Amino acid sequence: MPGASTIARATAGKEVFRQNCSACHFTETTVQKIGPGLKDLYKRTFSNGRRVTDATLEKWIEAGGKDMPGFKESVKPEQIRALISYIKTL
Repeated sequence: MPGASTIARATAGKEVFRQNCSACHFTETTVQKIGPGLKDLYKRTFSNGRRVTDATLEKWIEAGGKDMPGFKESVKPEQIRALISYIKTL
């Protein structure tokens, strides 16, 4: 069972997702909205063929890619880490 700090981080990440990502991504499915659905994201690869890991996902969120804008200037590093914790729960 995840620790309290892991749960708190994922909960904070859910709010970051709601504010910044939910307009373009579904969480409960892999179905495309504007961007891909994020369910089971860690079992897939990015459109560039790279495996999804914490490090590659962090870079993708910061820089953007394909049709996704980068969020490095608008989302703080600790918020990105919380967002990744949340995405890992999907």
